[in-house]
Order: sequence, then C-alpha cells, then structure tokens
Amino acid sequence: MPDHDRDRDLDVDRKVIIRGTDVLKVSTMADPDWAHRQIGHLASASAIGLHVPALLGQGVMPDGRTWALWTRIVGPTMAECTADGGELTICQRTQLARIQWACMSAGLYVGDLNRRNLIWTDNGWTVIDCGATRPKSVHEIRARLRAKWRLQ
Repeated sequence: MPDHDRDRDLDVDRKVIIRGTDVLKVSTMADPDWAHRQIGHLASASAIGLHVPALLGQGVMPDGRTWALWTRIVGPTMAECTADGGELTICQRTQLARIQWACMSAGLYVGDLNRRNLIWTDNGWTVIDCGATRPKSVHEIRARLRAKWRLQ
C-alpha cells in the first residue's frame, strides 16, 4: 500500500489500524492518552506471566494523540473458539487455568480480560487487549475470570 494511504489512515480519529503483521492503536481526540495507557496495561499483564504482543514502537502524533505499534497476533479469539456451541480443547482450558493461576498468584485482577481479548496461538492464549490490574482476593479473581470467560 502506498505511504499516502497509510498517512491518510493515521489522520482518521480511530483506535485500531491493522496493516500486515502490525497493529497500530491510535488514541482519539476525546482520550488522547489512551494508547499509552494500553501499553501500561499490557506491560502489567506481561509482568505476571501472561503472553502479550511485542511492542514495536510508541509516540505522540502532531495533534497530541498517542499511538502504539504492536505485532499482530493471528488466530481465533476465545469467543470464536466457542461460537456455535464449540468447546474449548483440554489444552486451551489448561492454558486458561495457567492465566487464572498467574493472576491469583500475583493477587491481581486484569481488567477486561474477556473472550474477545484472548487469541489462541501455537504458544497458548495471547492477551491482545486488557484493562488495568487491580489487587483482588483469590476468590474474587477466580469468580470474575470464570464469569468473563463463561466457564462452568
């Protein structure tokens, strides 16, 4: 794609632009620091052992909006894996238990860790987006994650 098309896309007030192997997240004018908060959220998730995309770059656009560039993770989301009555495999369930254990061991609940923000790859689940981490009890972390993931 010519550079002028890419530049035009960056001028649009939108949050996510996917180009080949990369994902660019750009803040909106209503929330100019959003992209930098996303970097912090994913860094916190990574710090407790969750797989996250590699951060390739970050910066500030001339209009003050922040941006972050990550590697694109390809695979089905958890929501897609369970669409139309589909069941998770034993390996996928085991990896969800690993995520739950990492959160409970750290005593941190990772916000917005929902079925659309987990992508299944050869390396297990990768968190492509999440909210802030907050201290919570083991019981509350387990209950919240199981509810978000709709697990029995």
